[in-house]
Amino acid sequence: MFNKLREITDIKNIRNTLSGCAKAKAIFFIWYKVNDERVKSSLNLVDVNFDSKIIGLFESKIIPRDQLNVEIFLYHEEFKILFKGIINSFEEDLVHIEIIPKIFIEEKRERKRFYFKKIDVIVKIEIKTSEFSSKEFVNLDNISETGMCFDIPLEDKIKYKHSMEISLLKIEAIKLPNKILGTIVHMTDVKNQKGDELVKIGVKFNQTNPIISEVMLIMENS
Repeated sequence: MFNKLREITDIKNIRNTLSGCAKAKAIFFIWYKVNDERVKSSLNLVDVNFDSKIIGLFESKIIPRDQLNVEIFLYHEEFKILFKGIINSFEEDLVHIEIIPKIFIEEKRERKRFYFKKIDVIVKIEIKTSEFSSKEFVNLDNISETGMCFDIPLEDKIKYKHSMEISLLKIEAIKLPNKILGTIVHMTDVKNQKGDELVKIGVKFNQTNPIISEVMLIMENS
């Protein structure tokens, strides 16, 4: 189930990771024990509170109300996130889980990732749903053969949804021979150094694309 895992204990990173999962209404696989029997199921993370403790609010009608203080493990298949918690309380259809401030993320980036912090790199993408499709020009934050992250103004966030299909068509002046298909896996609200409100959108490509490294080499030498 798991490959190499990287431990995150920094509270800021934990906050960003869990907040992104909550905004995406991420579905976690869970397992816990009842009478020495392992129970498996799934929960939707809908909110996270960061006060003296980290409390995740999950939609659930399946966990029995007598399971207070039970240790529970949670894993997100797409994001490759694993953490442990304690069932804290119940509220109507919600279960409150105190999250232990130690999260493990699968270390899967073996290919080079190219970052664009000091220069603007514009890419052309196509966003597509069952209702509409639209071609957009967005600012690229980073890219590899397996995925990319780009920035959009906060007011454009309404156009994008978690799990939406994205096609990469063009990087700067270089038109790709075939569009690269991917899916949105996370959306995070941020502010840049100027104070502008942006949304970082992470896309996982459907397959590895060696042409990305070739395009980056062309750009570095141009």
